[in-house]
Amino acid sequence: MAHIEPRVIRANQFILEDETGKVGAELYMGRCGPALVLFDETGKARVGLTVNNFGAELHLLDKNSEARVLLTVGNDEPGLALNDKNGEPRVMLGLGKRGAALTLYDETGRPIWSQP
Repeated sequence: MAHIEPRVIRANQFILEDETGKVGAELYMGRCGPALVLFDETGKARVGLTVNNFGAELHLLDKNSEARVLLTVGNDEPGLALNDKNGEPRVMLGLGKRGAALTLYDETGRPIWSQP
């Protein structure tokens, strides 16, 4: 078996597409850091993964490419947001220096319950 030397490929963007040219994923270097976007069969963005100055973020998007679930880690403090169909936060869960916090919001964005 022949030894294959590893190769380095350098680029600003990679696009993964099928045999018809339909894009399934993009990996690129954005202004704030690297990003990976995965697309569904209709070409809509459904998953986004980024690393930037604030930390790391995972975005799960609905069929309209609206962010519905966001998982973040910034300054070593994780957070989870569940958004409504308009992209507005309805549930936020975070863990910070003072412990865990959970906040629920109404459809206008007003907090309706929070602990602690």
